[in-house]
Amino acid sequence: MKKVKYLFLLSIILMCCIELLSFLSSKFNFLIFNEPPFIYEKSKYQSIQNYWTEKEKWGAWHNNKLKVKHKKKCFNVVYETNEIGARDTSFREIKSNDVNIVLLGDSFTEGYGLDKHEMFESHIEKKLENVNLLNFGSSKDFGILQYFIIYQNLAKFYEHDAIVIMLLPNNDFKDNDLDYFRKYKLNLFDGAERYRPYYLKNGDNYEIYYPKNFKKTSSKINLFIKKHFWFSNVLRSIKFIYVGSKVQKDLKKTQIRTKVKKKKVFSAYLSTPLSQQKPGIAYLEKILKMNLDKKIFLFSIPLYDDYLVIKNNDIRKKIYWWKHLKNFQNKYNNFYFFDLYDFANENYKKLFFPEKCDGHWNPRGNKWAGEIISDILRKKLINY
Repeated sequence: MKKVKYLFLLSIILMCCIELLSFLSSKFNFLIFNEPPFIYEKSKYQSIQNYWTEKEKWGAWHNNKLKVKHKKKCFNVVYETNEIGARDTSFREIKSNDVNIVLLGDSFTEGYGLDKHEMFESHIEKKLENVNLLNFGSSKDFGILQYFIIYQNLAKFYEHDAIVIMLLPNNDFKDNDLDYFRKYKLNLFDGAERYRPYYLKNGDNYEIYYPKNFKKTSSKINLFIKKHFWFSNVLRSIKFIYVGSKVQKDLKKTQIRTKVKKKKVFSAYLSTPLSQQKPGIAYLEKILKMNLDKKIFLFSIPLYDDYLVIKNNDIRKKIYWWKHLKNFQNKYNNFYFFDLYDFANENYKKLFFPEKCDGHWNPRGNKWAGEIISDILRKKLINY
């Protein structure tokens, strides 16, 4: 009996020590995830855990009418969603005499790590009078197939004159590859299938596939840990690092690389598998065919490593997705493709958050992109 009590006491002490270390690691931003458990959220904002959902046909999205704080060591910002869950002001305020533009994209478009006024969308709206962007961007593995689905099922029902698509070749082509997600167990959450769409090849065409045994909410145990324990940050960080290391190890076998100051730099921009590029291009073309009466602008976003590799050996004209987007400009007279690499320079690295904290454009990067896109829209759309 004494031995049982001793082991029980030892277990309690060990758990307290682990929780204390987890708390300190989170407070000093040593982990990938450092959010406080739900029970410690005393601010007027809801927990960041309530922000993202996977309930809609397009998978990743946001809860509506929500205001949350998102904090990492390189940013401390607030996200606010409107009546449909878009990270934007109310779409009920859309004016018919404005130039309304549907904005599609992933976390770069959503404004990950930014306050609303810092987003490139806001810079565009400030620079162009009577231009209103309707932001349908989302993070959490949001790929090209999802751009198509959210447009078909939601965005197209809002009055708009044009579409802007922000393409991130680093991951947009693979975000709906079922084999890729199953290989790294990215298709699972709490041991159950996530509710999100994938493409399946059927002859020369592609079909949309949804897992049959999906789960739309976290398990009670998982929610309990997230709500009460700082240790949940450790578990999430370990999983993120483990999966990320496996992905990076495999990608380095196939990605085009170059050496910069004796350091190997890898790029998926130029070496995404053809099996992922083809369906991505197919669904982009579906969006074009649905909107022959509207101008469509697509901007591709290089990461800094992509910039370095392309600068060393620019083979973009040989890449399937890049060639096809250029060809679409000849095939569809309402389509414009701009590679943001062509606007970048040696200072491009300064437009991103510090590498060890986050991989997105920082406020300076969003201002840079906003100015470029504004100039193009002014020439090609407003004064056409």
